[in-house]
Amino acid sequence: MKPAGAVITIIGVFFAILALSMDVSVETSFGSVNNIGLMNDQRNYLFLSGLTILIGVLLIIFGKPIPKMPDQSDIDHSKYDVKEKTPYIIIGVLILAFIVLIKFI
Repeated sequence: MKPAGAVITIIGVFFAILALSMDVSVETSFGSVNNIGLMNDQRNYLFLSGLTILIGVLLIIFGKPIPKMPDQSDIDHSKYDVKEKTPYIIIGVLILAFIVLIKFI
């Protein structure tokens, strides 16, 4: 979770920089005036980016490191038998195809 936290934090910082660089003024015949709607949008973007940064930092602090993959010779391949799960996969695909077909009819 630590690498995911770092990525989320970087994304949050990027969007915070974008939100801070927003132009919240509009041109009128009297000159440039501040637009309350644009300022509200900027505040919302800053709030969401700050929340994203907070979540990323919490994932970095409290997240567990990603465990290393075990050697392939140590894995019991009998529990990954695809033949046992194949009917369930086919039934799931058929149900999804039926649902999509009903939506488009």
